[in-house]
Amino acid sequence: MKIERTFRGSVYLTLTPTMQIRHICIDIPTDPQGFLRFLHNNYDDLDDPKSVPDNYMIRYDFPDASKIPPLRRDDNSAYLHELTAVMTEQQAYPKKIVSLLDVAYCKRNRIGLLTKESEHENLCKTIGYIPQIYRLRKLNSPFPKITGFETNYGILLFSNTNKGLALSADYLQYQADQFFKAQNETTFLRIHSLLHLPEIPSRQIDRFAEMNYEHHTDCNDFQPVPSEIYCPPETTRYGFCNERYDMHPTLENFDRFVHLDYWNSPTLSDENYDIASLLFIRQNGYPRGGFYADLSRPFFRQEEFDRLDAAKAGKSPEQCAGIDEKIKALAGEILDHAFSGYRGVSNGRNPSLSEEPGLPKQRAGMKR
Repeated sequence: MKIERTFRGSVYLTLTPTMQIRHICIDIPTDPQGFLRFLHNNYDDLDDPKSVPDNYMIRYDFPDASKIPPLRRDDNSAYLHELTAVMTEQQAYPKKIVSLLDVAYCKRNRIGLLTKESEHENLCKTIGYIPQIYRLRKLNSPFPKITGFETNYGILLFSNTNKGLALSADYLQYQADQFFKAQNETTFLRIHSLLHLPEIPSRQIDRFAEMNYEHHTDCNDFQPVPSEIYCPPETTRYGFCNERYDMHPTLENFDRFVHLDYWNSPTLSDENYDIASLLFIRQNGYPRGGFYADLSRPFFRQEEFDRLDAAKAGKSPEQCAGIDEKIKALAGEILDHAFSGYRGVSNGRNPSLSEEPGLPKQRAGMKR
């Protein structure tokens, strides 16, 4: 009986912003140092190390090297198309993607390639990274990219067109509106910059538009994202993560999200402003000067807290401390009663208000 031995193999590609293959390397069997040498060779091939094109080196791994399309001796311009067909058939994704600009940055700053320090997400956190990258790229064309928003439900894709940017802002607004809603089970949000490679189906980009989402603030008005417009988690392998947010319903997580480090912070609805204000008081007591730098915007039942806070005038420190505890308890009671339909607001105590307060009036969302 003849036994055929299967070898693992890898393909290393260098793609230009025009989707042209600049370098190809087929590595059979896969050498653990093969891709590292490929990165070094790409840097050494630069005509001017002070002007670096926005090329990307991509590694694809194949459990069965026989599936790798062979190279032609004369013309390999169609190789990316052939490789894409095989990757789609095998349901395979890039093993590693590295920017030539990141390689140049690491070389200049003596950072080892393919180390934890050289990961794109970590490089972005280093001081001086962005200015150096702009100087290195100069006037070279950027590689075409799309934006991916990843949650525990999947990934939504957005183009970098005006339409895509507007839809991205709508999606961030959607997440802000749903943050404290009981039906919302989002636990994290990651923002990815993804290479727009042929393997990514264009029909999945900007599909959030199908929701026709409008700014909702009512706790019962929950609008789930249809499952069919999500892409699988493996889609994140086509790029890099730029931002990470914990979406569990805590005051700290909400505060960081509505002040997110992105092109547009979401609008803060009145209901979320009320909840955040009351959560802050329950944890820290009544602050002086309002919340979220919005001094003119009252929160639900603020006048009761103002009266309690004013009652501290002329009181002893012990008496003021007692009033502060009453203020915290009042905030907890209001959260338990008026906002019981929201997640993250219950503190586990039995409400003890003498009368059931009404729900806050529905108001239009306001900018911070």
